[in-house]
Amino acid sequence: MAATGAMIFNAPWWLWGYEGDYWLYSGYGAGVYCGENSSPKFIECTITGNRTRGGMSGIGGDNVGARSEPVYSYQIPTYGGGVYCAKGSSVEFVDCNIANNVSPKAEANDVNNPDTTTPYHLDPYLGHGGGVAFEETASVKFTNCVISGNEASVGGGMFWANGAVQIIDCNFVGNRAYQGAGMFGGHGKAEISNTIVHGNTARSEPNDPDIVPGQGGGIFSNAMELKIADSNLYNNVASASGGGIYLNGSDSNSPQ
Repeated sequence: MAATGAMIFNAPWWLWGYEGDYWLYSGYGAGVYCGENSSPKFIECTITGNRTRGGMSGIGGDNVGARSEPVYSYQIPTYGGGVYCAKGSSVEFVDCNIANNVSPKAEANDVNNPDTTTPYHLDPYLGHGGGVAFEETASVKFTNCVISGNEASVGGGMFWANGAVQIIDCNFVGNRAYQGAGMFGGHGKAEISNTIVHGNTARSEPNDPDIVPGQGGGIFSNAMELKIADSNLYNNVASASGGGIYLNGSDSNSPQ
């Protein structure tokens, strides 16, 4: 059995079998990556100027018995320009500054030039969580933090999917995205209190390759249990819907 295992391990990579969806092998957490079931605490930290970079997917498999390198390079999603928190993690941020990080939007491609070195993309929603992104987390808590000047396709300042998040005495300022420029949350539960969401912009920019309707300049809530208390949302912009807040889905939402 040991010898057989060694033979499988040393086999060509195309014989290993399915290893998961291609988008799982991309850029996660350019500044900080918090692994599964981890419990870090960030105190008075500055996380700034980081940028995720995605992998490559595309057309291949021209040779029988092997997989050739793709003919066309397609951009695939990235998560967490500043910080990414993986499944099951419990993370806390106190007095932190998370600024000017990028989980990039799609780059333009020249469809008339097959030899272009600029990647193609299938949809414009590639970058998730310019400042912070977390998925299926046990809990994430932000206290007295500033999340500003970050950019992504979805969730300019912050992106989350499932899990529970608390945001207390924070400022979301000047972040940019197509959806949820300040923050984007999908499913799970979120409690936001004593927080300022100001000057965030959800829209396509002049140099973007895609014209996408902006939704949720301050907050985009998708099928999530959301409670907002004693907070100020002002001067946020969405080119289509929900300059301050965009609410979507069937779970309860209770701004106060």
